[in-house]
Amino acid sequence: MNKLLFNLTTGINERVAKDSGFAKFVLKSVKRHFRHDFTECSADDTEMNIKALINGERIFNIFHFSKYEKIWIITEAEPYRNITTVLFPEEY
Repeated sequence: MNKLLFNLTTGINERVAKDSGFAKFVLKSVKRHFRHDFTECSADDTEMNIKALINGERIFNIFHFSKYEKIWIITEAEPYRNITTVLFPEEY
């Protein structure tokens, strides 16, 4: 059984510690990501994610906290599929 490694970048971690509303948003977004909810992705990213679920490639997701703020959630390609990172786009 593989362990799921879940990473918050420094920027996300600091924001979560200061803002409970943002923390709830991150948790909700992670749950959506693991349910394969790609509704906030572009059509191209959604198509790549659907293919990635089949062929083991990286899964990329985007969620909008506000009009001006968004987070990315990335699950690595195989063999590191158990590693998921939440980050701000500028931290990529």
